[in-house]
Amino acid sequence: MALKKCPDCGTDVSTEAPTCPKCGRPIASAKKGSKNISTGWGCLIIVVATIWIVASLSGNNDSTESASGTSSGSTAQTAAALGESRPVQTYTAEQLFAMFHANEIKANQTIGNAIVRFTGAIASIEQSDFSRTPELGIRGKCYIPGNCQDPESWDTFRADLRASELSAASGLVKGQTITLQCNKVSMPVDVYAQDCVIVPESGGSKGPD
Repeated sequence: MALKKCPDCGTDVSTEAPTCPKCGRPIASAKKGSKNISTGWGCLIIVVATIWIVASLSGNNDSTESASGTSSGSTAQTAAALGESRPVQTYTAEQLFAMFHANEIKANQTIGNAIVRFTGAIASIEQSDFSRTPELGIRGKCYIPGNCQDPESWDTFRADLRASELSAASGLVKGQTITLQCNKVSMPVDVYAQDCVIVPESGGSKGPD
């Protein structure tokens, strides 16, 4: 055990003593040791806290990625199953027009999630100013029964074609009978067929699917 003189009273004091037994002055070496011990505990606490935070963040990221992966996979599987199971309902344009005008709610329930295929005569051929996609007017109902040969005697409804049908639409003529297959038919104001493609005359479908 080493001894050192107390700076105040000159008494020999052990370097391990916290204070001088005679005058009570703190001994520098003991104070330094106490400080080192406190510093050591502080560093240890910081290291442990850092490790805990890093581990927690890593665990949360794994959980998030796992949940995200499961959700994406489930959504993809659901979408694929929905696409595969969608039925195709077939109508004439007149039947489709009459069904919606008779009872829109029942028409929506009848169609449900089905793809709609219908055949009718073309009343107009236009191109959207916004999307530049083809827009067809389809004859829906002849309201002058004795004069149905006159195109002006028909109520019509709109069918929007996909952009991929632009070339095919350029060869259409008014009055031509055409078959369309559409992903959605609704009645926001009047009957409205959306996302449609032209069905080849052979009857085969090139979409939507």
